[in-house]
Formats: sequence, C-alpha cells, structure tokens
Amino acid sequence: MTTIAEQFANAFIFNLFGIVTGSVTDIQFPTGTCGMLRFKADPDNSDDFLIGNEYGTSFPLAPGDDTGWISTLNLNNFYYSSISGAVDHAYWWLQK
Repeated sequence: MTTIAEQFANAFIFNLFGIVTGSVTDIQFPTGTCGMLRFKADPDNSDDFLIGNEYGTSFPLAPGDDTGWISTLNLNNFYYSSISGAVDHAYWWLQK
C-alpha cells in the first residue's frame, strides 16, 4: 500500500495563472514552461475567444468554456484572438 505522499510525489508543484485581453489579430502567449495547461473564456465575453496552437489548429471557446487540461511544454506554443476584439478575456492556468 502506498502513502499519500508517495502517490503525489510526481505531481506538479507550481501553478501560474494569467489573463489575456482579446485582439482581432493572433497574439502569441508569453513564455511559460509547463507540463499541463488549461484555458477558460470569461463567462461575460460577448463572443467566441479563439485559442490556436503552433500547428494552425484553432479552438473556439464560447463564453465560459474551458479546454480541460492540455499536455504541452510551453505556454508560448499557443496563440489567441477574439472575434469581438479587445472587449473579451481568457484565463490560462499552467502547472509545472
């Protein structure tokens, strides 16, 4: 039987959070090394917030939507934009 400390010994020990304001053009997220990453659109957004990756795939997030956890090495592998421009926001959460 393993102890709780042993079960969580390899867990992520650092959390970092941020918020970005939309733009009609793609903007790269800042550098942030990580293991797991999550995005959430502000529930008060007026339209979809778009999250894109380095492969050109875009994920539209309706107001309040969340991507769930994404495995990645760096936050700057992703880009963002917003259909309505600078009135909408998205939050990011990385763990490393």
